[in-house]
Amino acid sequence: MTPTTLKTRCRLKLRRSTCATLALLLCAQLIAAVHPASASDQKASSVQIGTTIEEAEVIFFGSTVLYLSETDEEGVTEIEYTDQAGNAYLWYPGIQEVQKGLLEFRGAGIGLETCFHYGENDQQPSIENRGIWNCFSREEQISTIKDIKKGDVFHLASHKNVPHLLNYNDALPYVSKNPESNFPFRTNGKTPIENLQVLWVSDTHKRKRR
Repeated sequence: MTPTTLKTRCRLKLRRSTCATLALLLCAQLIAAVHPASASDQKASSVQIGTTIEEAEVIFFGSTVLYLSETDEEGVTEIEYTDQAGNAYLWYPGIQEVQKGLLEFRGAGIGLETCFHYGENDQQPSIENRGIWNCFSREEQISTIKDIKKGDVFHLASHKNVPHLLNYNDALPYVSKNPESNFPFRTNGKTPIENLQVLWVSDTHKRKRR
């Protein structure tokens, strides 16, 4: 093979490689345009829940957590406060009473699990096995956590009933849809929990007495 032939083949390979790369980039852009990002597609790696039981307890115990699970039709907003002893107080859509349970962590690293235990009289429709521990993987937790704020923000531990009935989509407008946004996915310069606090203090939301 002459040097000239070798150079020609190298140029052809380079052109083909460049064309293939451009084609892949174009396909990625088309897919993004057809399937816009949802809150679940955001940088999940920016959600820090710890890699050990001790680290997770520091983050969650004494904090209010906003969860948002998204489906094709709607979102499911859940707000939960956990005290320093691991007692969990859940505000679930459509349920008037605060759902009381326990929270604990198991495993470590990518195998870290978040486990909840609610009583047999728990009213959550999403819980199939009541009265036992239900555990969620690290990946499942990270995909649904949209905000964490220290303190019992909505005073769930000190009341039997929730401040008002929670709607399934309440948090949806306040979680940034920008795929480049990092936790806690701010909108209007506020975190999702801060936006909900402002909303529920104002007269724009119909409140229900405890």
